[in-house]
Amino acid sequence: NPDASKRPAEEFIDRRLDDPELASFARDLYSGIRSHRQEIDRHVSQAAENWSLDRMAPVDRNILRLATFELLHKETPVAVVIDEAVEMAKRFGSAESPAFVNGILDRIASRHQRPSRS
Repeated sequence: NPDASKRPAEEFIDRRLDDPELASFARDLYSGIRSHRQEIDRHVSQAAENWSLDRMAPVDRNILRLATFELLHKETPVAVVIDEAVEMAKRFGSAESPAFVNGILDRIASRHQRPSRS
């Protein structure tokens, strides 16, 4: 919910994550998704051929937003981002969610190649 206050999410993160570094990373992801939502949604929409964002299951859509932000704005290895997203889809989504999430993230990752560091 883009209009929701950040405070409940931040309180949830603080309650659930004992590790200050992990809590900081989670808050950074949450803030980043909120501030880059239009860009993220554009990438997801372009990669999700024949699917509009509003037709996607909310769990799948939000996993895709989280992973897309991380692919575009973090240094986390692509394989790690996709693997973690697929694991979340297995745990929280439907039977079709893991394949759906994997396919869309694979397209996003291949379209947005990070420059290699030499």
